[in-house]
Formats: sequence, structure tokens, C-alpha cells
Amino acid sequence: MKRKFSLPLLSLFVFGLAIIFNCSVSKAQPVIALNSFSGPYGGPVGIYNCGDDRLFVLLQNGQIYICDLNGVINTTAFLNIFSRVNQNGGEQGLLGMAFHPNYAVNGYIYVNYINLAGNTVISRFTRSATDVNRMDETTEMVLMNITQPYSNHNGGCMQFGKDGYLYIGQGDGGSGGDPDNRSQNDLEKLGKILRIDVNNGTPYSSPPSNPYYGSSSVLPEIWAKGLRNPWRWSFDSYTGDMWIGDVGQSLYEEINYQPAASPGGMNYGWRCYEGNHVYNTSVNCPVSTSITYPVYEYVHSPAGGCSVSGGYVYRGGLNGELFGKYIFSDYCSGKMRMIEKVSKTSFIETDLNDQADWEIVSFGEDRYGELYAVCYTSGMIKKLSSGGCTPTAFIKGNAAVTACTGTAYTLESVYAVGLTYQWYKNNVVIAGAVSSSYTTTVNGTYKVVVTKTGGCSATSNSVQVTFAPTAKITASGPTTFCAGGSVVFNATTGTGLTYLWKRNNVNIAGATVSSYTATQAGTYKVKITNANGCTKTSNALTVTINCKLAENWQQEELAVDIVPNPATDFVSISLQGLPNHEYIAMMYDMVGKKINEWKVTTNDESTGSQTIDVSNFTKGVYNIIIVGENGNEYKKLVVQ
Repeated sequence: MKRKFSLPLLSLFVFGLAIIFNCSVSKAQPVIALNSFSGPYGGPVGIYNCGDDRLFVLLQNGQIYICDLNGVINTTAFLNIFSRVNQNGGEQGLLGMAFHPNYAVNGYIYVNYINLAGNTVISRFTRSATDVNRMDETTEMVLMNITQPYSNHNGGCMQFGKDGYLYIGQGDGGSGGDPDNRSQNDLEKLGKILRIDVNNGTPYSSPPSNPYYGSSSVLPEIWAKGLRNPWRWSFDSYTGDMWIGDVGQSLYEEINYQPAASPGGMNYGWRCYEGNHVYNTSVNCPVSTSITYPVYEYVHSPAGGCSVSGGYVYRGGLNGELFGKYIFSDYCSGKMRMIEKVSKTSFIETDLNDQADWEIVSFGEDRYGELYAVCYTSGMIKKLSSGGCTPTAFIKGNAAVTACTGTAYTLESVYAVGLTYQWYKNNVVIAGAVSSSYTTTVNGTYKVVVTKTGGCSATSNSVQVTFAPTAKITASGPTTFCAGGSVVFNATTGTGLTYLWKRNNVNIAGATVSSYTATQAGTYKVKITNANGCTKTSNALTVTINCKLAENWQQEELAVDIVPNPATDFVSISLQGLPNHEYIAMMYDMVGKKINEWKVTTNDESTGSQTIDVSNFTKGVYNIIIVGENGNEYKKLVVQ
């Protein structure tokens, strides 16, 4: 069954009524299958990847084990802090871990566990110097020690965001009903999402972009508050959006959503609200309109739910029916659900099938975006599939790419082992383009057809790639002529191009078509813009008004002209001298220091020119000396 709902529904929230869902047309929905993958383990509570083909299984007793993508377990523990972990209470133990974004280089992992005193410890360990499959237990550096008043509601999930900061989920401290209202207490870390910078500070710092940074009345680490027990939450690996499964009190389980662009500071309502419903508003509750309400809730009865197991947005290649959907479950009922975000404020929830594996406590993903369920009681890790045949066909990034400043752009589709690919440009097959990515240097609309073993295929979204336009001008005749003459400059043409001509780097009013007739001396160029806003400026051509040069007098004497003069940008040295002869133009400042020199070669008609860029020269007067077999010529140039 599908349900479509939008935010905000404040009038319903204020009065504590149930959400009213709008009916929507149902498509064939996936039937989730859980396939045995790895195990059994002793009390697994999480599974993670570090960017390679290994998976790391977190055990509540304080151990972490590695398995490969075939599910084969490394018999030696990756980390073993059994002696430091308290798991006497049902919700205590080693509860979360996160790999540093630069783990491949620095070897840092961060763990969240309950210590022997019953308190939360956030600490860092460093990889062994001699074994990449082992952490060095002697390297522990404690970042936080958070007092826990009770044994339950410890949260535990930690993840790094795309911003490089570490986000830490903390429960409300336990008991029932948050008796001390810690979730709404701005001086408590409990009942919060914390956000810290582990790369700066001792042992960490609070990012200046945190919503309460610099406040004297709110802890600077707080990113969001009003959570009961955010046991499992995750970031969408493509968008960076956060999805939070917050375990409810006695009636409702909830999923909260935070877009990647959020500035933080959300209040998710607990203990004032359970889901969308008033729970206890007796003290320290914000106005209802300031609360960020869940995008989805479900009631415990009659479905039999009791504890939401937050999941992930599926971004793998093998199950196209699931791509872009948030998949989660309930620990008690085993019911699988998915939520699709269809707009900024609209979400569609779909009830999937119930699982016999009702003990799902957590989810995780591998480097390719495939999802895994962690089954606590059996100790098994199971891999999710949709039961469908269709692969994921999706090109990452935007639908329109303006690669203005580059000469090549790489399109990347979702990859999975066993899929084959064929790329198209403007609906025509690109010969040899059969990998999961394609690098183009040509404007066009691109797509890829992805085929799964067995022959099922799917066509991706289309992506339009536009590079900067070609910008070149040519002259229809000689660029040196007598006063009253002219020359026509023609620019590169193409569909959707606009033009802006310049003389001596100054815009020419009304000169906005692909050609321009020049009648004045100066240096000309054109800026061309395509329909997607990419711009490019052409080469420069110089017009000289000089009858002597224009008539191509065959003379032995050297004649030189420099325009424009004064100059701010480009200047052209034009000369008449010996045919097919190489002259040297040397530039000196007024104290006699040589600045630069250029070669000017004449043609069969004894003329030659050289354009030089003086835009970076110091303002002032310079001497130009042109040296050749038939004499020297001296000119002054003013750079403004």
C-alpha cells in the first residue's frame, strides 16, 4: 500500500491528530528478499564499509570483524575492545562506528560505546602500522565522555557528512518519557544530533557553521535536538540528505528527514511530541510551528511494531526498482517499508512485505550502494534484493552540465559487478563506449542503456553536456587600408550563439551579430555566448589605417606603426620593410631596462605584424626599437 503525504501539516500536528494520507495510484511494488550473506556473528548491531571491497561487522560485545563481498569472514578481529565495553543493559555495548573520510591515508576510525561506568564514550583508534586488517587498540584517544543517567536510549549511530564533519546521534538518556526532559535541554548532549570537527581542536572543535556556535546558552556541538533514541540514521550517499529513524515511546515510530542544505538547529519535538502527537508539553516546549515533524510515522498496533530500525537510501546498481528509495524496517514486526522523496515537501511511503527475519536491528551499504540487513538474534548478515529484473540506469549529477571551462567531461553511471553498458549521444550509439563511465569532449545529449545478466535492461536519464563555444574571427580582406576603407570580420557561427564585439577591449555599441565591419584602427575581438551561458573570447585582429602600407610600396626603408597608442590591453606592431625578412622588436623602459622582445616576419609583399599583450605591464612610457638589415626604427608606446 502506498501513501502520499506532504509537509507541513501543522493544523493536524497542533491538535495531535493522525496524519491523513492522500490516495495515489499504485505501481507494481518491489518484494524485498533477504538473501543469506555472512555469519553467524555474536550479536551484530551494524555493518559498514571504508570505501573498498571489505565490510566491517560491529558486534555489541566490543568487537569488529571483516568480511569480503562474498561474505567470507576474517577470523581475526579488526578491533577488540571487549574488556572496555559494558553490555549489561540490553541497549548498551559497542553501538556505532565511522571511518574517517581520509581513512585510507590516516587509518582513523571512530567508535561509540558504553564504558564500564555505564557512560557513552566517543573515541578514535588508529590502524595498525603492520596490518591493514587490524586496529591498534593501544591508540585510543577519547573525544567525549557523556554521562548516561540510565542504561537505555543510548543512540549510537555516527557518520561523517559530505562536509567532513562527524555527526553523532545521542538518545535522551533513558528510563521512559524522558523524565528530566533532557532532549529539550540546550545544555545537555543527550537527545541530540551532535556535529564536530575531528580535524581541528584538542581533541575536537565545534564548526563555526554549527547553528549555536558562539552561544552562551546552547552547547556549540548541538546540530539538532528533540530526539528520543535515534538508534540508526544515515546520509544519502548521493545527495547528502539525512534520514533519521527515531525510536518511539509507546505508540508511534517516526522517520525524520533533513535536506543536505539545512543549516541545522532543527527541533524534532520529543518529549513534547511523540511523532506528530502531543506527548508531554508541561514544561520547556517550543511553539508547535517551530518543530520539525517527521515525514512518516507508524503506530505500534495493530501492525505489531515497537522499534524502528532506520535504514538507507538505496543507491546500488542491481535493483533498479529500489533506486533512490529509503528502505527501513521494524525490529519487532519485521515489516519492510520504503519512502520515496518526490519533491522538497512531498514523500510517498510504500508498505513492503513482512520478513520472517523480524530481528533486523540495523542496515548498512557496501561501496557500490548495495544494502545489507543486520539480524541480531540469528547473528546473520543478509543482502537485500527487490526480486525484480531491472538494473539501475542512472547518470549521476545534473540533467544539464555546462562544462564551460573544461575541454572534457566524464559522465558516470551507477556501477555494479555484472552489468554491461552502452552509451549514446543524441540517440546514436557511441562505438566502444561500453564502460560505466564515458568522457566526452563534444556537446550533446547523452544517455546509457544498462543491461543485467539475463538480458533485462533499462535506459538512464539524459544529460545534456555543453562546452564553451568555438570563438574565432577571420578578416574578409586586408586589415591595413587608407582612411575611408573597411574590412569585414566574421566570427564562428552556430545555433543559439550571441555576440558582443570589442575594439581595444571596449564594447562596441550595437555590435551583437556574427560579423562586424571595421572602419577604424584598433584591435578587434568578439565574445561569444551559447544558449547555456558558456562564453569564450576570440582571437584578436588589428586594423591599421596607413595608405603607405596599404599600397604595398616595395621600399628599402623601414616603416613602423604601433596601434593603439596609448594602449591598455593588446597592441599591434605593423611594419613595411624587406620582403620575407625577420625583424626584432625590442621593448625598453625609460631607464633603459629591456622588458621583452618579439620577432616580426614580413611576407612576400614586405609587410608584417605582431600583436602583443601589454595588459600586465606597468603604466608608463616605453621605447620600442625595431631592428633589421635595412635599418632601425624607434617608437614610443604609452601603456595606460
